[in-house]
Amino acid sequence: MENLKELRTFFNLTQDELSKKLMIEDRTLISQYETRATPSIKVIKQLSEIFELSMDFIVWNNNCKYPRNLKLLNLTKEFDSSAQYQSRSHVEASAQIFLKDKSSTEIKQDSIDFDLKDNFHSNLKEIRSFREKSQLELSKYLGVGRTAITLYESQNFPTLENLIKISEYLNISMHALVTGQKLNFQFTDGHFGKTMLLADRLLPLEKQKYLIELMEGISQK
Repeated sequence: MENLKELRTFFNLTQDELSKKLMIEDRTLISQYETRATPSIKVIKQLSEIFELSMDFIVWNNNCKYPRNLKLLNLTKEFDSSAQYQSRSHVEASAQIFLKDKSSTEIKQDSIDFDLKDNFHSNLKEIRSFREKSQLELSKYLGVGRTAITLYESQNFPTLENLIKISEYLNISMHALVTGQKLNFQFTDGHFGKTMLLADRLLPLEKQKYLIELMEGISQK
């Protein structure tokens, strides 16, 4: 994964430190993940939890169309519901300083309206049924046997390549499929929310870190 080294460095972790957080005894695996090897879905989920970033962003990097920085957006939700308008305006103005061209940016969010579980297998079955797709249809799309879909919905995990395809076919984020946490952020203060969604979509992590620290600082006063 080409962006793993960049993420690890941004969060000031050595390969040894990251391997310990992932509970991986062989540190050389981190080096392999950063160059040629593809982590398992379990490892990508762990990376998402460690970095507080969506699985989709960890996999797709700048090509990710779904929300990315979960820490930023969850803080935005807290700010939206509890902070005074003046504080929200201050954060929004700071974000707008960094934002430039934002006119044609697509922000994709998970659209299903029911709760999911922290269980890939049951989520896959439920979302597939909701989308009115049969196991046979999904198996043909993935180029696997129908039995493979039955196993995905009970005990097995697909390859990362097939997880990406499932996400696209069922129009759902990989993050929602695997963790049960839908990438859908709605805000009472629509203007503030839209600006922060754009900040999540367009700004580099360093600028997002500034906004996170700004909101944390205001909240602690």
